[in-house]
Amino acid sequence: MNFNIIIEYKNEIIRDKKVLLKKPYTLLLLPFLLIRFIYLRFKKNVTTVYLLEMDLTPKGIRDFKYIIIDKYGECQEIIKKRIIEENRKDNYEGLVKKRLEKGDRIYLLYDNKIPVSFLFVSYKEAILTPINYKFTLPENYIAIYDVYTFSEYRGKGYYKDLFNFTINYNYLKGYRKVYLWLMKHNKVSIISHNKIGIDKVVEELIEEIKYFRRKIYRKKVLYNSLNLIEQ
Repeated sequence: MNFNIIIEYKNEIIRDKKVLLKKPYTLLLLPFLLIRFIYLRFKKNVTTVYLLEMDLTPKGIRDFKYIIIDKYGECQEIIKKRIIEENRKDNYEGLVKKRLEKGDRIYLLYDNKIPVSFLFVSYKEAILTPINYKFTLPENYIAIYDVYTFSEYRGKGYYKDLFNFTINYNYLKGYRKVYLWLMKHNKVSIISHNKIGIDKVVEELIEEIKYFRRKIYRKKVLYNSLNLIEQ
């Protein structure tokens, strides 16, 4: 029995050699693969997340229905709607569940019983997903992130009302500052947040990957967020 296995294994090796002999050009790929490996090893990848800060002060809002969600079952439909609208391939449902489990909350605006816009708020601890970086929020701070308005309702001011409701609610709870992080390529988000008053960049968090090693740098800054578009 063992003898038969050895014979079959040797036959498999012989067949592989024959394929290589029939297609010797496959050997030409080896130098390119080696160059690719060296390039990736020495290439430096840099990702920057920009942290914005604003004081919490009461704001005016329009008369819509606003709710705060702390359980996934209460937001399952809107999360699935976003997944379909964006054709997302990641495990966004699982990510939302983890956020709620760790204490984050979803703030949602309804207009005529239709979910229009929502955002996430972190308390105590924030995670910057673009660079997978976790940090503790200062006392009396909240962090707003992952804001989303469904496509048919954009450009009508809904998100401004939702943002202001979030500010008002947390101000009454004793919070006095809000963080929000942006990426430089998201010009629409930069402009829309600048218009509603959160326009001060106070920190740059820089992820650098080189030689397969990852480092995070935090750099204190102070400039208007519109500078990100002008650069």
